[in-house]
Amino acid sequence: MSTPGFILLSRDLLDKESLFGGSPHVLKLWVYLLLRANFGQKSYTYQGVEVKRGQFLRSARDIAKDCAYTERNERVEWSPSKVARMLQRLERDGRIVVIEHGIPNAGSLIEIVNWDRRQSGESFRKASPKVTQEKPEVGAPKPKGADHSAALWAVWLEELSPRGPHPALTPKRARNLNALYRECLAKNGVDPITGFRGICQTLKRSTHHMSERNYQMPESFLSTPERRESWHFKSLAKDRNTTQDGGVGLNWSIDD
Repeated sequence: MSTPGFILLSRDLLDKESLFGGSPHVLKLWVYLLLRANFGQKSYTYQGVEVKRGQFLRSARDIAKDCAYTERNERVEWSPSKVARMLQRLERDGRIVVIEHGIPNAGSLIEIVNWDRRQSGESFRKASPKVTQEKPEVGAPKPKGADHSAALWAVWLEELSPRGPHPALTPKRARNLNALYRECLAKNGVDPITGFRGICQTLKRSTHHMSERNYQMPESFLSTPERRESWHFKSLAKDRNTTQDGGVGLNWSIDD
């Protein structure tokens, strides 16, 4: 039986670097997670695990069954390992965090990053004018408001390139750093420089991002609002267990 009601989808799904231009399976999984997340104001307990607002508890195998579809009159079901890889993709993109709960065989506790903000119609209305204004900026756009990029870039160089070489602060990097400042660092009540240093230190714990220099650049790991929110969220989640992959949660190596 379906649950009545609806969810909100941001138009940033249409961005080039977003899910809409990639695998339709990952997009389907993302919408499925939004539809199944706890939308109530109160948390509940399932299989001994507390599931808070914006969270969802389910195993990779059961997710595969839920998302099965028909193609050429045959039922098609993802393998658990395919589900695991797609969840990794969503976690790297900053859309979800997988939380370690320590209860065997209870499934994976998946949290939608900034659930309340994603599902707030008011936040979408406030964000719309910003998108319209920023679209025409091409090449080397000027930052909106004060420019904090130089101060943040100095922290990045200290943490991620202490011995050189020292990459230049390009307009694209400055734009993403200023966006991080406006959207996250200026709002959490913590000194923005300290907050960004925490993000850089969290990034350094990610074997995936430290495996290639391009992944460490602001134009990569801070390229979308979802990614900026996710890294900010992870750096603040000090009470959670981190994996070697830099995300929060489980080791997704599952046999087919």
